[in-house]
Amino acid sequence: YKQLDFESEYPAQVLFSVSKKFSKLAVERNRIKRQIRELYRHNKQKTYDLLEQKGLRIALLIMYTGSEKFSFKDLSQKYDLLIKRFLENIK
Repeated sequence: YKQLDFESEYPAQVLFSVSKKFSKLAVERNRIKRQIRELYRHNKQKTYDLLEQKGLRIALLIMYTGSEKFSFKDLSQKYDLLIKRFLENIK
């Protein structure tokens, strides 16, 4: 993530990326990005709340670099761990 100074009603700008090196088929990459966007959407309120408390505006890049194909449940657990570490890092 990178802290930025920009005017917006939202405290975060987010980019999702899946490496072509590890997922050769566009169908697989798009599926993974769709799942990660859905996970972000479900967890974005607690992230926004913390950022607004701190008065921060950030640009966030979420990059999937694994070659394994996870189920949505497994991906959700990994995403929760990622967000937990990120929020601890900001505190």
